[in-house]
Amino acid sequence: MPIISAAAYRLPVVRSPIEMDVVVATDDRIDEIASLLRLAYAEFAPPPGDSDRPSWDDYYDHEIPDVRGRWPFTSHLIVVEDDAVIGTACYIPDAADERMAEDRWPEGYAAMRLLGVHPRARGRGIGRRLTEACLARAREQGAEWFGLHTTHLMSVARGMYERLGFERFPDNDIPVSDTFVVIAYRTKLA
Repeated sequence: MPIISAAAYRLPVVRSPIEMDVVVATDDRIDEIASLLRLAYAEFAPPPGDSDRPSWDDYYDHEIPDVRGRWPFTSHLIVVEDDAVIGTACYIPDAADERMAEDRWPEGYAAMRLLGVHPRARGRGIGRRLTEACLARAREQGAEWFGLHTTHLMSVARGMYERLGFERFPDNDIPVSDTFVVIAYRTKLA
């Protein structure tokens, strides 16, 4: 049997997420964040012909990448590696703000939207780190509650939120269609 060198089994270096800082994005990163979000959410598209496809296409093409539209009343937290954004979360300090539209929360809530991690960077704790950074900001700003929306398709994210102490909050669910509901979670901060 031939001896195979260790170099033949060389794997890419995986950096610990502990070495990564979560920072507030500057506006020169808006387009990069929008591209990352589209990449991160692409896997959740319903198949062609699905009755929910038209509403998904509109959400995917307009709402997900509209970082610039959310910029005035949110903060986009990011994780950067090798000068590329590999994770992002949209932090909303006042989730009762009318600009939140159907994503609005009751008074006293901060919230997070559109947590996205590059598919090749998943499994490294980046989503958890971004969520914890949003929670820390909400606590520092005196929010009583912290809310977020997710879907039944996002089982990994839902599990993470539940491990972080989030509980379902059906009062803030968003029915998108007869067959699809965006589900709300919240956790008490104060």
